[in-house]
Amino acid sequence: MRFFSTLLAVFGALACAMAEVHYQPAVPQALLPDGTPFMTWSDLTHYTRTYHVSQNNPRASDENEGTEGHPFRTINHAAQVVKPGEHIWIYAGI
Repeated sequence: MRFFSTLLAVFGALACAMAEVHYQPAVPQALLPDGTPFMTWSDLTHYTRTYHVSQNNPRASDENEGTEGHPFRTINHAAQVVKPGEHIWIYAGI
């Protein structure tokens, strides 16, 4: 009886080891509209200016210059002043 339980333990360990070698977990892939997998996103753009919008910041105002310390209050205002090559950081708010 002890022989069979030892043999079962050996085969069980061997089966687990083989399963780990051959097991490849499924990697969820996002697909593009044409069905090809989306691999990565790289933004190599060199932005010339960054605007900040933070409605919850007590110093936020659309009269500000849109810096991190003095952000705009609304996305609408930032959208009106942004130019090509610039981008906007939008913080929490409604």
